[in-house]
Amino acid sequence: MKQHVFGLVVVLAAAAAVTGCQPRQGEEFVGRWKQLHPDERYGADLVIERGQDGFIVTSCRFDTKNQCDLTAASSRVPATLVSGMLQINMGIGAISISYDPKTQHVQFRRDENVRVEAK
Repeated sequence: MKQHVFGLVVVLAAAAAVTGCQPRQGEEFVGRWKQLHPDERYGADLVIERGQDGFIVTSCRFDTKNQCDLTAASSRVPATLVSGMLQINMGIGAISISYDPKTQHVQFRRDENVRVEAK
């Protein structure tokens, strides 16, 4: 009996260790993303964070410290992970943000964004 309990504990501990090492789904999106080809009309710099039920996407213009410029317009909207892409529901349709593992960039609207660190 003690051997069965010990064996069960070992199996559960191993399973917990393996699942604890797995990154959370969508973790590759979390961070600060600067436009590679700034276009005032379509693109934006992005801050993507975890929210309660998904993600929060802030689109803004970064200042020299890669922080959202408080003097420029910005928006903060919820997003959900659907089929490996973040989707922002705009009421009349959805906007998708995709991640390219080869370049490690995200695609948002008509532009490509590269990960940056806050300075």
